[in-house]
Parts: sequence; C-alpha cells; structure tokens
Amino acid sequence: MQDKKSKDEKSKDEKSKDEKSKDEKPEFKDKLLTALQDSEIQSEIRKIIISGEKSDAAPSEIGSAKNEELQNKIEELKSELEQMRNENERIHAESKLLKQKNQSMAEAKTAAEQQCEEQRKELEDQKMKLKQYEEYAAKQAVQLKDIQNEISGYRVFDEAVTLFRSYCSLPSDVLRKAASIIRPESADLFFAMGCQKDNVLALWDFMKSEWERLGESETKILLETLTYFLKMINNQYQRPIFQWMDCHVGDPFDDKLHIRTADSSRYSGEIRQVCIPGIVNVYNGETVVRKSLVIV
Repeated sequence: MQDKKSKDEKSKDEKSKDEKSKDEKPEFKDKLLTALQDSEIQSEIRKIIISGEKSDAAPSEIGSAKNEELQNKIEELKSELEQMRNENERIHAESKLLKQKNQSMAEAKTAAEQQCEEQRKELEDQKMKLKQYEEYAAKQAVQLKDIQNEISGYRVFDEAVTLFRSYCSLPSDVLRKAASIIRPESADLFFAMGCQKDNVLALWDFMKSEWERLGESETKILLETLTYFLKMINNQYQRPIFQWMDCHVGDPFDDKLHIRTADSSRYSGEIRQVCIPGIVNVYNGETVVRKSLVIV
C-alpha cells in the first residue's frame, strides 16, 4: 500500500513540473526576442557570425600555408641533413686518412727503430773490430820495430861488406903499399887492423904521401875507409874521440891547421881545394892530430 502511494505522489510531482515548464517557455521566448532587439546584442551576434565565417573559410588557407611552411622546413632539414651527411663523409674520410697516416708513421717508427738497432749492433761490431785491429796493429808495430832493429844490425854488416869490397877494388900497387897498415887478404884482417887508432892515422899519412899519384876514385875509397874506421873507433868509447877537421874552400890558410900541397902558392891566401881533411882529437879539447892537406 505504501509503495502504491509513493508512486502516485511521484506521478503528481512530475505532472506539476511539466505544467510549470510549459508556463515558463513562453516567458523565456518573450524575454529572448526582447533581448535580440537590443543593438549591443545584435552587434555581438554579428561579430560571432563573422568570426564563425572566418573560422569556416580559414582552415584550407591556413592548411596550405602550413603545408608550404612545413615543406620548406622539410627541404631545409633535408639540405641540412645532406650537408651533415657530406660533412660526416668528409670527417670519415679524413679520419680514415689520419688512421692510415698514423699506421704509416707507426710502421716507419718501427722500421726506424729496427734500423737504429741494426746500426747500433753494427757500430758495436765495428768498435770490436777496431779494437782488435788496434791490438793487432800494436803487435805488428812491435814486430816491425824488432825487424827494423834487426835490419839495422844487418845494415852495419852490409856497410862493412860494401866497404871491404870497395877497398879490395883499389889498384894492386896501392894495396901492396898499404898492406903494412891494413891487410886486404880477408875481411877479418881488414877490420881487425882498421879499427886500431895507430893504423887509422898511418892510413891518413899514406894518403898524404901518395896524394899526387892517387886518382879521384882511389882518394874517394880511401876517405870512405878512413871515415868508417874513425866511427868504429869512436863507438868503442862513451864519447867520440876523433872527428874530421872543419875545413872549407875559401877559408884563409893557417899553418897551425893546414898543410900545403907541392903545387900550392908559397904565399898566404885562401884555400882553393881541400885534398884530405885533417883529424881532430875532440876527447881532450880538439887537439889537431893531423892537419888538413889543402891547395892554396
């Protein structure tokens, strides 16, 4: 019963509202029509209509401008993208080239280091060889000096043998006359007699006495023989005993130092020729042992 009653009440309320709404609609229309007559409202309505027309016509124009702007933007982006792609390719090419250069430099550095190492080893080898050569050269120098000393010893004998042969080549009459002073039968007798001081002075006297009969070659051989034996005698002492007198062409004649030849001028003057140099004893203050035979 209560449910039925509530339904009836609701139905009554709805009818009441509908009736009230129907009463209000004419009143709203009247008010709206009155408002539309107002000039300000008409102006506003006109603006709304114009604005609506513009909003209906603009989309196509706006869309076209927008599309063109977007297309231009796309083209710019494409251009920038192309530039970036080209720049990227350039950078990539330069990077590749730099890598190749770095690799080449690394290979060159490795090759240079290897070459330096090889040259260092070669230098060490050369130093070792040089040291060995210097040691070898030092040994050879010692051996060479020994050989030279040995040769020097032989040269003494060579000189003696040469002198002996030269002396033996003198004319037989000269050898015979000088035999009491120096015997030429053998080299032993020749040197044994020639190395005596008295025999050397006697040989000088023999040359003086035979001067006019001696030829130039005989005089030369006898002077070489005297020079050799004077040296041999001096070698027997700590310091020299005999030496040739210092006598020259053009020196003034001096009776204390010189002897004239038979064909010389009897007057004092200058020496024109030194025939046989004199002998001086330098051991006791240059005492004249034999005067020089000269032509004045």
